Order: sequence, then structure tokens, then C-alpha cells
Amino acid sequence: DPAMNVWEAVAPMGTARALAAAAVLDGKLYAAGGQNDAEEDVDGCLVERYDPALEAWEAVAPMGTAR
Repeated sequence: DPAMNVWEAVAPMGTARALAAAAVLDGKLYAAGGQNDAEEDVDGCLVERYDPALEAWEAVAPMGTAR
């Protein structure tokens, strides 16, 4: 919560990962790529979006090229 300057837990992602790229666009958080718990690369094209209004993650169109 940026207004309160605090973190809070939200719904888990469909694909757990670390080291993902992230960006916010139109109030929604996008996560792309990353690594799983075994430090193996997650599908580099995989993109998920978190919508705080729905309190849910969803898979969105994959990137055309893995990065």
C-alpha cells in the first residue's frame, strides 16, 4: 500500500518464481520470466498480471521472444 508505506500479502501467482522482471502499467503489476525454486529458468515468455481491484493474478499473452 503506497499510501500507507507498507507491504501486504496478496494472492499467489500461478507460477512461483524468483528473479522475474516486473513492471506496473495502468495500475496492474506484470511479472515476466524468472527462475523456479530449483534455480531453473521459468518459461522466458511467460507473463502474468496482478489486478489489485480483483485481488487476482492471470496469465496474459506471452512475450514473442524469451528474455
